[in-house]
Amino acid sequence: MASEPLLDAIKTAFNDLNIDLQHEELSDCSMPHSKTNKFMQVKAKDGEIYLIRINGKLWPPFERPSEANNLEMLRQKKIKTNVIHNGSEFQICYFKPEEKRFSMIIDEDMKMECLEKVAESIKNYQAAVEFQNVLSIRKDLVEKAFNQMLPDKKTKLNFYYEIIKKIIFVVEHDRKDHVSSHNDLLPSDIYYIDGEIIIVDWEYSALNHPFYDLAHLSVLSSLTMEQDQAFLTTYNKSIKNFSIGHGHSFILMKAIISFLLLAWNRDPTKDEQLTTKFQANLQDVFGYVIVIHVYRIENGILLT
Repeated sequence: MASEPLLDAIKTAFNDLNIDLQHEELSDCSMPHSKTNKFMQVKAKDGEIYLIRINGKLWPPFERPSEANNLEMLRQKKIKTNVIHNGSEFQICYFKPEEKRFSMIIDEDMKMECLEKVAESIKNYQAAVEFQNVLSIRKDLVEKAFNQMLPDKKTKLNFYYEIIKKIIFVVEHDRKDHVSSHNDLLPSDIYYIDGEIIIVDWEYSALNHPFYDLAHLSVLSSLTMEQDQAFLTTYNKSIKNFSIGHGHSFILMKAIISFLLLAWNRDPTKDEQLTTKFQANLQDVFGYVIVIHVYRIENGILLT
């Protein structure tokens, strides 16, 4: 439960927003995906429901000032995030219906339609804003995740870790090649309302590889090959000089992310499922390497 001073600050924020609450009491709200934040919700007199996030601790290199800066950039470019108040201690958002989340879409045609709009949204925020903080896939994600593993698991995954480091060497570029990224794009973070995409939960936003968000959503949503293709094709429409390397980066990034999910997992009962998914994505990498090799031979650009 939030302290009295914090509750008073939240109520003051609602007053400043000219929102009349139906009840003064705020109720606790469960968000399974959140590890450190706590949540409450409240209903206004007009029937609108609001979600209040009580800020927990962020893991380095992320900081609340960076999140605030990035949210303000998105607001200025009229990119909707659901956030109506963002402070150092708490955040207030519109609480949209659960059934409007991408994760709740069952109809395959609607899911494909939504995916295409998500791809357009990702390309839009990548082009519209430039976040100032930077996320390193190698240092901040993969190396940290591996070093925090238990010794037995570290020994078991060391072979794959060495492969992933080589894959990262291929996809990592200088900062000038990075774009503004969400960096934790879950299926539950995407709302599809009246043909419009709204992406929420930007606390891990930073500059990152252009294909990180796409690959992250693909892996976490278990997209089919057909869905991946439609997703990637829509995203690539706005790339003037599309090359075979763009598809390559997407496949490599999926392997990196599936390795991270395996490394981060603390539930032994899920290890087998996550290992199978990682190995499948790694197999796709090796298959694509062969395609690249043949492509170079056919076009006379094989490196010797």
